[in-house]
Amino acid sequence: LLEKKFPAIKSTDVPRVTKEEEEEELLVTKDELNDNDENSDDEVDAKVSDDTGGGDKPARKTTENRTRSKSEIEAQRRMQEQQRQWLEQQRSEFVEQQRKIVADFGKKASEEGAEFIKHCANKRGQAHKRTFKVNMDKVKLYWGSNKMRMRDGFRVVRGKTTPAFMDANGADPALCFSIITEERTVDLQGEDADQVREWLSFFEAWQLCWELDHGKTSELLEKKFPNKI
Repeated sequence: LLEKKFPAIKSTDVPRVTKEEEEEELLVTKDELNDNDENSDDEVDAKVSDDTGGGDKPARKTTENRTRSKSEIEAQRRMQEQQRQWLEQQRSEFVEQQRKIVADFGKKASEEGAEFIKHCANKRGQAHKRTFKVNMDKVKLYWGSNKMRMRDGFRVVRGKTTPAFMDANGADPALCFSIITEERTVDLQGEDADQVREWLSFFEAWQLCWELDHGKTSELLEKKFPNKI
């Protein structure tokens, strides 16, 4: 019954495979294996790309950011250098203007002078008019038989800031200024705004040039150009 149910397969019923067919089948199988390996590598690369956040894109973006940052820094440096050069040029031109004021007005201040009201810090002294002149070579200020040495340095202060002006209630602060040295202070009041502006410009320019020529820090120059790059 078993043999009848499952009859034996005769060798003549099984198709024979030639040697050429076997070799061809082996080649096909080998190609399939290679294709599977390549697909696996692609999957691994894709996974690695996903794990690193998009493969080459972040790296390329980082490089671009670095290049942009470097370019921005270089551009900022160039701009700062241009500003520094411009500031130095403006500063040099201003100093030359001050030297010209000293040279041009110094002759007039030496030969002609000008009349100012001199205020006294001593309460017994009275404000009085005097003609003031300068000696550019000796760096001195003269009025009558008096003089003030300025060779060791001096400061020009605008307005009514010294003790001599404390009781000068009628004096206009815009017309007043003081010339200060270590030895003494001369407090002057001009007749009009034009005269005071002219002489103040001269004294301040003279102060600035003296300080620069003696290696001092010029407060007037620092005030004019406060920004350093």
